Amino acid sequence: MGAPIAGQVFPQLAQGEFWKSKPPSDWSTEEVAQLTTASPWAVKTRVKMAGSGLGTRPMVVNRPGTTDVPRPPGRQSPSLEATAERAVPPDTESPGMNSSAPVAFYGEVVVSWESAAPIRLARKLARHEPLAPEFDKHYAVRITGLPAQTFMPDTGRTPVIFRLLTGTTLAVNTRKPRQSDYVLRMPEKNSILFAFPTQGFSLRPADHFVSFAMDLNQMMVRARFDLRLMTFEEAMAV
Repeated sequence: MGAPIAGQVFPQLAQGEFWKSKPPSDWSTEEVAQLTTASPWAVKTRVKMAGSGLGTRPMVVNRPGTTDVPRPPGRQSPSLEATAERAVPPDTESPGMNSSAPVAFYGEVVVSWESAAPIRLARKLARHEPLAPEFDKHYAVRITGLPAQTFMPDTGRTPVIFRLLTGTTLAVNTRKPRQSDYVLRMPEKNSILFAFPTQGFSLRPADHFVSFAMDLNQMMVRARFDLRLMTFEEAMAV
C-alpha cells in the first residue's frame, strides 16, 4: 500500500473516526497503533534522496547518557536525557571511517504530530514517556524509522545537530517557514523529536495545510498535515 497523503480518507477509518466516537479509555491497542502511524496526526512517507540519489555515510560515535542538542535558554534537562545519545566528531579521523562513502536510504518513515492531544493520550496508553518540559509552548513533530547513522556527524564537518535544526521547518501558506529550535534523539525505534516555537506561528483550520520538511545531507523527508482533519474533542489539536 502506498503512503497516505494529507487530505485523503484513510481506508481503515471509513467506518468512523474512533477518537471522536470513543473515549481514550476504550481505545484498543490496535487503535492506539493506528492513531500514531496512520491518522490525521501521523503520515507515512518515503525518504527521498536529492541529486544523484546518494547520501553521505556519517561516522558513528556514541556517548550514551547525554542529549543530542544544546538546550533552549532557561530550560532544564529533558526527562528523557538518560535514554538519549549525543553524537560528537572525534579529534582525528580514524582509518576505515570514511565520511564521504555514499549511502542511500529510501525506506518508509512515520512523521507524527506529538504535541497533539490524541497522540499524547495514545503514547500514555502505550506507556511511553511524556514530552519533556523542553517541548512546552512548542509544536512537537517526530520522525520514526530513520537509520541510526542518520543522526551522526560527518568527520570534520558541522555537527549533525546544527544541520538538523537549520534544515527542518514547518510551513503554512505564504508565511515564512518556522525553523526548529530544539531536537531530541530517542533510541526507541530510531526516533527523533523536533520542537517548533508556537509563538508567532499560530495554526488555524483556515490555513488548511501545514507542511513539515527535513533536509539532511541529500536526504529529504516531507509530510503534509490537513489541519481541517486534526480535530479532537471538537477542536483543532496540534
